[in-house]
Amino acid sequence: MSINGIDSNYYAYQTTTKKTDNNINEDSDLFDQILEGAKDSLSEEVSQITIALKPDSLGDLSIKISVEGGITVARFEAESETVKQALNDNIEEIKEMLKDKGFTIHKTVVTLNSEDEDSNYEIVDQIVRNIENSLSETTPEIAIKLSPESLGNLSIKLAEKDGIRVAIFEADNNIVKQIIQNNFDAVKKVLKDKDITVEGYYITVKSQDGQSPSYGEDEEDSKETDPNKMDKDMFLKLLITQMSNQDPLNPIQDREFIAQMAQFSSLEQMQQMNKNMELNSLILDQINESLGEQYKNVNNSLYYMNESITNGFESLNKAIEGLEDEQNEASENNLKAINELININKAIDGYGS
Repeated sequence: MSINGIDSNYYAYQTTTKKTDNNINEDSDLFDQILEGAKDSLSEEVSQITIALKPDSLGDLSIKISVEGGITVARFEAESETVKQALNDNIEEIKEMLKDKGFTIHKTVVTLNSEDEDSNYEIVDQIVRNIENSLSETTPEIAIKLSPESLGNLSIKLAEKDGIRVAIFEADNNIVKQIIQNNFDAVKKVLKDKDITVEGYYITVKSQDGQSPSYGEDEEDSKETDPNKMDKDMFLKLLITQMSNQDPLNPIQDREFIAQMAQFSSLEQMQQMNKNMELNSLILDQINESLGEQYKNVNNSLYYMNESITNGFESLNKAIEGLEDEQNEASENNLKAINELININKAIDGYGS
């Protein structure tokens, strides 16, 4: 649907998550640290370790392997969202490594230490305060020195791209990018509170050679668009623009407005229906996954219970066999003693004759 050539399905918000070679190297180095730390320290005698990751901003990673409810569980507690994501992305490789170390893992649990959440809020607060104090229409570009220094710098720039106003966030590393993405609502709120109109967002990491990434046509493939962001406010804004620019001698008829509003309402209802269907599908997937996990846990518990019972019967049979051997040996010894007594008695009788 269009109003005076303006496409009302045009998206209002967009976020790019283009991954640079620097991000890949960081993720690979982090995964190598986790593997090496686990390989060097974990063993059948040592089932709980803590790995100090580099850089220090990644914090520590705690790994604990234990038997819970008859199954072997590996628990990973990270202090950084980046580390948690790396674990989830490479969990199968980690399970294979643990298997080589003698641990057959039936369940993995990856959690985030609450202290890291507080640290992330502090970083987000730094960004929000700098936007509040420095970024404006007259100062459309700022650079923030983040604390601790290992986080590097963050630049924020307001610019025009493809005819819309965008905000470009460029971090020095993938950690800051991840924190911004996880807490983006707070960033959007402060921009709105300062009456800074932004219709698109780009969150990137400075490339390895120190050059800023481009935001040209070659980035279209990595752009994520969301037509559901076109809400009634945007529609009414376009409608007002149309009315302000209509020909006074040939005004648009009321029925045209009504038809356009009806079309938009139908579109909005369809979008809401799609959201509900996606939500229902997600809930069903979670239920199926939960049932599958419970079924697997029950099977594992039954397997270990059966194995335990079998081992118990084997031990009992061995004990019975050992007892029978002891009884047979005792009977033989008693029989020998009786025969010896009979022989002695016969010898005495012969001597007396």
